[in-house]
Order: sequence, then structure tokens, then C-alpha cells
Amino acid sequence: MSENEVMVSVEELTQRKTIKNIPAGQSHEAADQSSVMAISETRKKVTTFVNNNGIDVCLKLDEIEEKSRTEVVPDDQKPKPKPKIQKVPVADLQGHGEINFMNKYFQPKVVSIGPIHHGNPKLEQGEKYKTELTAEFARSSKKSIHHFFDIIKQNITSLKALFDEELLKDYDDDTLSLMLVVDGCFILQFIISYCKNELTERFNIKVDHLLLALNDLFLLENQIPFEVLTLLMNSAAADPDDGGRLMESMKILLVEFVINNVIMAPTECKNEIQKNNRIMKLIGMQPEAPDQDNNNKQEYLTHLLELLQIVAVTNDDEQDKTTAAAHAIIRSRVEQDLATQVQEGHQMVKQVQEYPAKSQSVRNIQELKAVGIGLKRSNKRWSLKEIKYTDLYIMGGLLQLPRLVVDHFTGHKFMNLIAYEMCPDNLRTDYGVTSYVCFMRSLIDHPNDVKELRSKKILVSLLGCDEQVTKLFDEIVSSTSTELVPNPNMYKDVKDGIRRQYDRKCMMASIADAYDAHFSSPWSAMAFVAAVFALAVKIWCTVIKAE
Repeated sequence: MSENEVMVSVEELTQRKTIKNIPAGQSHEAADQSSVMAISETRKKVTTFVNNNGIDVCLKLDEIEEKSRTEVVPDDQKPKPKPKIQKVPVADLQGHGEINFMNKYFQPKVVSIGPIHHGNPKLEQGEKYKTELTAEFARSSKKSIHHFFDIIKQNITSLKALFDEELLKDYDDDTLSLMLVVDGCFILQFIISYCKNELTERFNIKVDHLLLALNDLFLLENQIPFEVLTLLMNSAAADPDDGGRLMESMKILLVEFVINNVIMAPTECKNEIQKNNRIMKLIGMQPEAPDQDNNNKQEYLTHLLELLQIVAVTNDDEQDKTTAAAHAIIRSRVEQDLATQVQEGHQMVKQVQEYPAKSQSVRNIQELKAVGIGLKRSNKRWSLKEIKYTDLYIMGGLLQLPRLVVDHFTGHKFMNLIAYEMCPDNLRTDYGVTSYVCFMRSLIDHPNDVKELRSKKILVSLLGCDEQVTKLFDEIVSSTSTELVPNPNMYKDVKDGIRRQYDRKCMMASIADAYDAHFSSPWSAMAFVAAVFALAVKIWCTVIKAE
């Protein structure tokens, strides 16, 4: 912006009508002259500021003024926007040796999905897989690939809004539509063939490429909008003679695919996950209630990785009701008077300041055993939130943890789920995966901690040794530029229970130390009893004499 443009904008700003109080005894001419001098000084300061920093101060002030006049809509009356398809927030996730770290956890190894890694020459073999599986999807659905292209092209405007604008600057509508059609059909056919165990034999995909491609589908930078998959499924199943059976079959396979790849879900929890109302509604297998409140709009998926994250952290329906009730309580508190809000604000600041110290109460497994806290695997629970603590008082306590399967791709899934939760436009997350990883890192501090978790069948390790599991959690937690920040309310009851047991154990230890110090011999005990007896006699004599 040129200097003249700055002067014009400043001139417009200073010529706005203002109300000024003229001091007694001062004429209007003097007041005007004073105003002109003040305006000139203001113009000089603003012009210098703009020239040095390249910032249009007037436009910035107008922007803030416009926002200040806009009425704030309460959170319960406005839907939270979808996070967009975007790159990993590198500013927050920086490992040791950033390039190698990004290549290890966030770069696809076989197939590229979406615009970020499209055209990578290292993924040429994956393009051949994509072409073959896309052709099979069109063949099995008895639809032309041009039919699917037309469906995506008709919706390309709304689909482009689901991407970060920077990712699409080199794509026209036709190129982007073609890419979404091929990638979407490939994903759906890959899921169908994976669940039918025919990828290796029928399509000649090597086992190592199969596992790598499977992992590629859950990378943050390797996603397309879930709406693309929905459009393709609806189009493929648009047969009046079918009665919706093909659509139902694809959705069932989609749920089974995610269940098989979720981090912690044991096989026996498959039926329990399929009965979860929230998950079934998300993929369209359970319709919304007809009398549903209009303010409670249907939740839509962003991409396949988000579906994995929701399955990983969703409890049962009661948990969803509890969360809704908690949000209602928060909204009611906002409506309180100013004095109450200020007081609660001070209390909240105090809790945040005290949180780092209190969070230290969660020690590793060996220390938990030392204070009488045992371990148990959660029965038929798949969610990462299913961590419970049972207080047994003088008998100690019992910590229940969900099952976790650690293999060579666990770190990739954790890192990409955490990166998704850290995306700046992801307002729908409660940092469930991040909080779980931080909690587990506090428990796993030594290979012996991993051994104890394995002995209780809480952790199943497919890695070479227990030390590798310890290093994995170390690397994940230390992957950010500062430190992973969990949700302070997540597992709060568990942490409080562990802290109480530690305090109880410390008190018992103090009593034991006092006993050893003062009653280590019979003579010390007799002297104490004699002193107590003498004190009692003195009090009794005082009372009798007073009467």
C-alpha cells in the first residue's frame, strides 16, 4: 500500500463526526485549532506506523469496530463448523529432526489421497492400485465412471469449501473432480475388498503394500471429505430394484473396517460398537428422531480419520447425555450476574495454575503398586475414555484401563489423531486421544511398567521388546514444540482417587514413623502411658476441686 493511500484512509478516519467537550473559557476557534493539531499529530503517528509495519491501521480499526457491533450468538444456537482438509499444524508438532519426523508419521507410503500428496512420483505404484480398484467399484456397482464424475462435478462447489483454500490453488474444477472420484471410489472398494479378504489374491497387492496402504488411509494429510464417500455410495446404490440393500451393505462394511483398525477395540467389542447410537447416526445407519429439536442439528463427519477418532473416544449413550448435561450447566453459569462470573473466573484461574502440580499425582505403574493400587482390564469397553478408579480405602484402590494393542502403526495413528485434535479450526474436539496418551505416558515410565500392563492383559505389544513401547510414548509426548496439553477435566475423578490414596498412604507412613520413633522399646510405651495417666488424673482433680 502506498503512502498516499494511507493518508487518504487516515483522512477519512479523522473526518468522522465526533462529540467533543469544549473547556470553559475556550472559544470554538481555539478548540478547532487544537483539534487540527491533534489530528495532524495522529496522522503523523499513524502514517509512520503504517509505513514501518505495512499495516493499514484504519482498516484494522474498522474491522474491530464492525465486530464489536455484531451480536454474539450463544454456542448452543450455532453449529460448530467442520474442520477443513488441511496440512498438519507443523508449528505445534515438531519432532526431533522435523523432516524425518514428518516423513515418518504423516507422509503416505503407498497411496496418496486428496490434493496434498497428489502426484508424488514415489507413489506411482499406488496410482496403479487406485486405477484398478476404481474400475472394480464402477464394474460392481454397474455404473459408468462418467456417472460418478458428474455427481461429484455437480457438488464441487460445496466440496471445495471443505478444503483449506491453499490446497486447491493449483486445481481447476475438472481436475479436482477427477481426483475426488478416483480417490473416493478407491477408498470404498478398498474397504469392501479388505473386509472380504480379497485384496491380496484378487488384486495382487503385496502384504506389505496392503498394510502400508491401510495405514495411509488414516493420515491427516491423506484425506478427502467424507461427503465424497457418501455421494458415491448413494450414487452406486441408486437402484430402485435393490431396495437399499447395497447401501446398507457398504455402510456395514465401513463400520467393520473402522472397528478392525481402531487402536484399542478387541474383537469382542464389535457388537457393542455397532449398537452405539452416535456412531450409527454418523454413517447414516440410524435415522434422526422425527421430533428432534431443530437446534440440535445432525452431526456430520469431516473425513475417515475423524470417524476413527470418534469411535476411539465415544463411550455409550449415557456418556453423550452426560456431556450434553454438562454443556447445559455451563450455559446456565454464563447467564449469572457479573460478580458471580468474576468469582468463578478467579477460581478457574486458580485451578489452571494448580493443575500442573496436581497432575503430578499420577505416577508410573511401579509407584502405584507401592501404594496399594492394583490394575484391571476394563471389560467389554473399547473407548479410550473408559478409565475408572475404584477406591478400596484401607485396602488400596483399583485402576481399570481399556485394552490397547501396540503394533508398528500405533504411533502413526496416535500422532495423526493428536494432530487432528490440534488443528486450529477443530472446535468439536475434547482432546480425548491427547488426554489418553498423556495419561498413559505418566503410567509408562519404565519397561517394567509395560511388563505389568501386559501381565494384566491391558496392553498387547507386537513390538520387539517392552523398551520400544516406552520409547514410543516418549516420542509421541515429546513431539510438540512445547508439550502436549491434555483436557484437565478428562480422568479428573481417576486422578483425584489416586491422589487420595497417596495422601492416605503418606499419613499411614507418618504414623508408622512416629510409632517407630517414640515406641520402639517397651520403656518408651510405658512412659507414654504413665504421662497420659498423670495428665488424666490432673484434669480429674481440677474438675473435682472446681465443683
